[in-house]
Amino acid sequence: MPIVVDVFIESLVAARAAAGNLGASIPTMVSLTDDQLLDAQRELAEIRRLVDSCASLVAGEISERSRRDLGYKGLAQRLGFRTPEALVQHTTGSTAREASTLVRVGTFVHDALSNPISPRRHTGR
Repeated sequence: MPIVVDVFIESLVAARAAAGNLGASIPTMVSLTDDQLLDAQRELAEIRRLVDSCASLVAGEISERSRRDLGYKGLAQRLGFRTPEALVQHTTGSTAREASTLVRVGTFVHDALSNPISPRRHTGR
């Protein structure tokens, strides 16, 4: 598992470095053709979707480690935050609504992956 963790952290660092090297500037935007400009917008939107997906998984794990039954031993409480949403908001600099959405989606995905519905139990009816 440490190798997977190392790859994950290294990928985050590489993604941040790549984003920092984009060199977006007015002269760059002006020099793009219409098609290139629209392609750039599409690519950035896809990158954002992928990053948001990963951020929600991280927020879901923060929520899991901050469960109420853990009390003051939970991650959020231990760090001085009342809720996992408050911790995510502080960590990301997002709004309360954005943090709440990240935690809610991440918790839903975490729960779904932790407790998959057995095909025999779920008939779809």
